[in-house]
Amino acid sequence: MIGALWFWAAVALYGVASLLYFGFLLGAPGRIIRVASVFVAAGFVAHTIELGARGVAGSHPVTSIGDVVGFSAWLIVAAFSLARLRYNVPGMGAFVAPTAAVLLLAARLSPA
Repeated sequence: MIGALWFWAAVALYGVASLLYFGFLLGAPGRIIRVASVFVAAGFVAHTIELGARGVAGSHPVTSIGDVVGFSAWLIVAAFSLARLRYNVPGMGAFVAPTAAVLLLAARLSPA
């Protein structure tokens, strides 16, 4: 169950990024955004590896509701990462990171 390890790593990394982004919204120094971005990137890498491990095991990302929800979280983080490269919207991570974490948890709890 190597995929499960990567899944929980992604949830944890998105969770830490959420806390850091919320700290930024509450007035923490702007340099915290760089740290939060690293956590989102690490979460995205872990999430990508988890999706890849599931694919190697024969599970397509859209075979069940849970898979679709998890893949949607991955797409949201990918879109956010691309938007951060183009636009300066640091506070958007305070919405994207927790959304990704909650969607991943919902994917895990949904019926197979």
